[in-house]
Amino acid sequence: MGRNMLKLDLQTCTLSSIKIGAGIFCKCGVPYTSRFRIIPCHHVICNECKDSAVYSSKCSECQSPLDDVETIHPNDELLKCTIKGCNKGFLNFPSLKLHCERQHNTSAFSIDDFYMRNGDFVATNTNKVISTAQQDESHRPINKQILQSVENDAGILEDDTDRAISHAYHQKDADEELEDLIYESEIIYLLNKKIIMWALEGSCMRCRVDYVKILQIYWVYFFYFLMYINNLYVILAIRINVWSIPSCSLLE
Repeated sequence: MGRNMLKLDLQTCTLSSIKIGAGIFCKCGVPYTSRFRIIPCHHVICNECKDSAVYSSKCSECQSPLDDVETIHPNDELLKCTIKGCNKGFLNFPSLKLHCERQHNTSAFSIDDFYMRNGDFVATNTNKVISTAQQDESHRPINKQILQSVENDAGILEDDTDRAISHAYHQKDADEELEDLIYESEIIYLLNKKIIMWALEGSCMRCRVDYVKILQIYWVYFFYFLMYINNLYVILAIRINVWSIPSCSLLE
């Protein structure tokens, strides 16, 4: 019952009712049937604006960076925030309510306010809400529990989905960074191998190799190796001195 009274029936919406509330319009002002939602800003746009947004990697509404484009099925409900020209779309009422409470500080947001702001609901859906509100006392607690459960469960569903999408993109970036590190390590290995081959052969395809430079490079490596051995010796000497100190008791 709770889901039915919140669902937007797109098949019964007329063009005039949609135009009044601008519920199925994007910023370009052209009505459309194919709906796309920008992630993570949640702005709903048409097909043409979607192509330009993908090309520029920015949302056509707010110019924020684009992570993904979500295709909304025509039968799925789409609830649009009209507070202060926000125009962000959500797939259920609890998500819209949570957005309004966090972004617009409207803690007293109710279903009636939503129907007043969105003028794209036909009279049949409005009558469903009125008839549900006029039920007797025995049914009111049940409807309240259903609505509360929908708010608690579905209110976090979209945030979890967005976090999963964001995590997938972060994982993709981490994989690419790992591939870059592996590629760089392979390049370093090949360069070291080339230096050894040049030292043995004394030539490199078109140019002669200066043995003095090669000896200087390996001398630097040998110097760092001696410093490392020296540091190990100092650490071991300190530990041996600590161990050799006789233990004293407080009772003595």
